[in-house]
Amino acid sequence: MNSPLSVNINTPVAANHDKILGDLRSKVNERDRATIKKAAEDFESLFLNIVLKSMRDTVQKSGLIDGGNAEDIYKSMLDDEYAKMMAAQRHTGLANNIEEFC
Repeated sequence: MNSPLSVNINTPVAANHDKILGDLRSKVNERDRATIKKAAEDFESLFLNIVLKSMRDTVQKSGLIDGGNAEDIYKSMLDDEYAKMMAAQRHTGLANNIEEFC
């Protein structure tokens, strides 16, 4: 007797999973690949920006030198550029995994 939560893994879709994914990937043209690559890199950049901001928030300010709002804006822009550069180098592998999945 099958329970309502049981899953039959012998379905045609499960058996042909690799073939189906291969067929779908082959239908993606070069323009779409470039779009996916750019989107994956932008996502990795966004993720790294969040990581850098979180890291910067853990550093205590001494109060000795306070640049105020201008310093905060500069640091935010600097983190954006660092994140873009790090994403372009693809050391984390996040963008590569996104591209591979698509």
